[in-house]
Amino acid sequence: MIRGHNLHGIILSGGEGKRFRPLTYYFQKCMIPVGSSQRPLLEYVIRLLAYHKIRDVTLLVGYKYEQVTNYFNGGNVSV
Repeated sequence: MIRGHNLHGIILSGGEGKRFRPLTYYFQKCMIPVGSSQRPLLEYVIRLLAYHKIRDVTLLVGYKYEQVTNYFNGGNVSV
């Protein structure tokens, strides 16, 4: 991290995930649950950014954006 600079993270997560069918009929691609705790992949990515002190994140979401908005409380999340 560059000292004295605020970093802004951008995550491109809006694809339809056609190669992940039939999972993406139900889930947005980045919201597919993974791991033993069954958390969405996107949550792991956001937590990794937070670990590296990147607190300002923009999500570029199109397909099934409602799932992301609902899960992350419309952007009001603290990790």
